Amino acid sequence: MNTQRRVSRGKGGSAFPTDGRLPKQNARRRRQPKQTPAPNKYAEQDQARIQNEEEQASSVASSEEQMPDNVQIIVPALQPAEQAIEEEPWREEIRHVRRRIKNVQEAIQTGTEGIANPKTYQTNVLNSVENCIQEWRAILNHYMPLDPNDTQVSRTDNNSDTPNDHEQTAMDSSSQSSQSHDNDENRDGEPLQLAEQSGPVLLESPADEPTLHHDVAATNTTIIDPTIIKETALEVYMLMQLALQCGPLTGSNPGYFKRCGGTVARMVHEFLIRVAHNETECTMALRFSEKQASAITVWTKNAAKAAQQDKEPSKSNLKKQQGKSKKKKKQKN
Repeated sequence: MNTQRRVSRGKGGSAFPTDGRLPKQNARRRRQPKQTPAPNKYAEQDQARIQNEEEQASSVASSEEQMPDNVQIIVPALQPAEQAIEEEPWREEIRHVRRRIKNVQEAIQTGTEGIANPKTYQTNVLNSVENCIQEWRAILNHYMPLDPNDTQVSRTDNNSDTPNDHEQTAMDSSSQSSQSHDNDENRDGEPLQLAEQSGPVLLESPADEPTLHHDVAATNTTIIDPTIIKETALEVYMLMQLALQCGPLTGSNPGYFKRCGGTVARMVHEFLIRVAHNETECTMALRFSEKQASAITVWTKNAAKAAQQDKEPSKSNLKKQQGKSKKKKKQKN
């Protein structure tokens, strides 16, 4: 049998190859007729445009050649473009300090467990809040400097209108805090804690962003909108309130110093003295309202009293500061 012979498998469905209906030796494909490409209408339009431009250029050149030498061509002067309206410089700085306040608030609310340690609380909370307050003070100092001879401050920005819902809530919590310090000397039980969330503490350190310090001598005549001043001052106050209600001071009211211990109370007292050491500075330099300034004064007095007593922190607060409460829960499970 010739093994080199071509074999056709066929389409009969049998399992063995068959020798019937062999394929052609020179099977060629049928040539298809060439198709003429469709005309490119875009190329034709381009060619027509080019021809028109060339004709116009040639006509202009011929007309210039036919012109006498005495005729002068007057080209109209182009009108200057309208200058873009420049934004007032203080708006960008207000946006920056508000964005910074928002970032610090989110970081504090996210890492409630990590800031229970007093050192971490001072570095990541108090210092960050102080940087925001100093930046707000610098903006007001630069754009709206105060007359050093004027002892009375116009409080129309903050006190003429009735407080809004956020300000009223902040004032109510501050009044509750002052009442709890005077009438609740033997209070037992655990304070209402903030919602704890696991995760790393991502707080702003003092060296992350430099505080904007302006030269008071180079003052600007621009005046900030009173509504924006009131809103930003309220945000700064609420940030201070949050700083005194987290970490070792976690509780239902801000500024409750009876369980944190003398070390934390002394730390917070120094912070409040640096930020606003009296009620006049709160209203003049930071544009706080009278109620907000009085609440800060109450916090300062309570912190000084707790620092002078120098008591040990409560057992539950001490466990949180040392980070032992989480370990015990894991062992029980």
